[in-house]
Amino acid sequence: VVIGLHADAAALTQGLAAWGVAGGLVPGSGAREQLATTLKAAMTGEGTALLASADGMLGRNRNGHSIFTTATAIACLDAPRLGVDATLTAWGAARRRAPFFASFLGPQLACAVWPDPPRPLAPLASDAGAGILVIGGREDAVTGYAAAPRLASRLRGSALLTREGAGHGSVGRGNACVDAAVASWLSDPHPTLAAPTCP
Repeated sequence: VVIGLHADAAALTQGLAAWGVAGGLVPGSGAREQLATTLKAAMTGEGTALLASADGMLGRNRNGHSIFTTATAIACLDAPRLGVDATLTAWGAARRRAPFFASFLGPQLACAVWPDPPRPLAPLASDAGAGILVIGGREDAVTGYAAAPRLASRLRGSALLTREGAGHGSVGRGNACVDAAVASWLSDPHPTLAAPTCP
């Protein structure tokens, strides 16, 4: 299904439209209003903005090449192998919960038949986290917050900075508290932050 055309004449398919909608939900503040405008334009046949959003999510260039080709390989090597039947069952369950998104962004069927076996993460050295600042957004729709404290606990010697609020990515996004904490950390890394939470 062609919903609209990008400037380089790449078709906006249903799958890319789903990625475009997901991309429109990522930024946080003001994203829903912008997404509504983007969807209204797509429904009239002008899908440029929606495809650009999908391109941003997938890291696609003008030739349609995507960084997600490597992301799939990484995901398949990191995750346990479920097999085709279990993956299809998980996909069906996901589609019942979220019909639109799960149809296009559901479980990775490629991983069910990936030729290389999963590779568990190697143990980390006791000082692996020294000098590392982990930042987690409480309402980050892309990388859930729960992963941030988990990573910080795995990286012993690191520090965790929590950003309250929505949106993906924390540094350089207009949050003065986060930017100041990062600047302070870069000049003097230490495992205890004066203010471990930013609004």
